[in-house]
Amino acid sequence: MESVKNILKQIAEETKTYFYSISSGLSLEGSDLGSSGFRVLKSPAILMPVGSGVNSLDAGEIWQLLDQRFELNFSLVEISSLNRADLTNYTTVIMTGGNYNAIDSTFVRSLKEWIRKGGTLISTGTATEWLIKNKFTKAVTVDKTPVKDESLPAQKPYAQKNKDREALSIPGAIFKADVDITHPLGYGYEDGTLYNFVSGDIILQPSKDPYSTPVKYSGNSLVSGFISKRILNKFLNSAAVITEKFGSGVMIMMTEVPNYRAYWYGANKLMMNSIFFGQIIN
Repeated sequence: MESVKNILKQIAEETKTYFYSISSGLSLEGSDLGSSGFRVLKSPAILMPVGSGVNSLDAGEIWQLLDQRFELNFSLVEISSLNRADLTNYTTVIMTGGNYNAIDSTFVRSLKEWIRKGGTLISTGTATEWLIKNKFTKAVTVDKTPVKDESLPAQKPYAQKNKDREALSIPGAIFKADVDITHPLGYGYEDGTLYNFVSGDIILQPSKDPYSTPVKYSGNSLVSGFISKRILNKFLNSAAVITEKFGSGVMIMMTEVPNYRAYWYGANKLMMNSIFFGQIIN
């Protein structure tokens, strides 16, 4: 028995894992240990496309989180080499913001088939738009273009041009989001509140499935930063994260990279929950 304790102690020190002893397999509430209600998690094997077209800042933020903070091994694959990548070696693909027009139809088909067989695809920012464009998902974006006011003159002063352009952009703002703490992606968020850094690449409508919008902006969620009233209204009751089953796999679609510039720690858990627990979303 003492040798078993020593082995566990060594494993705990090497893997930074905690072990707890129990006196019984019976539970006062919930499932007993060994119940079929428990799900076995696979150790994540992650691939992330990089290179020409991919937003290097977004990709770098995710690299820093996984490599530097959590010391996870994962593969960075150039877009030009994706067709040669064997997706069966991976449980998770992360597509961050960027332009993925260079990806050809062969890889699109391979990626869809991989998800159908149980893969987990995580997208952020404009990568989510790419999924919508290539019919991976039924998710719908919100049009950020304001409704045209017919009462306004057809001609405007040249000096007004920059102000009108600024009204359509979000240089950076902090939004308060509501998190469903019963959802696998909400694990560890105790009060159901998440402060998200928003740059406004895309705005998503909530999923038609009432259980598939684990993070959303309800009401006036603006906490800090500049945003025009016209765009702010578009965010009301919009989704920050949507999940969608695709065959035996799942897609987790985010509007933002949740670990902005490697210092936005509060949302890191959202990415890590997606990687580790996305596979059990039903």
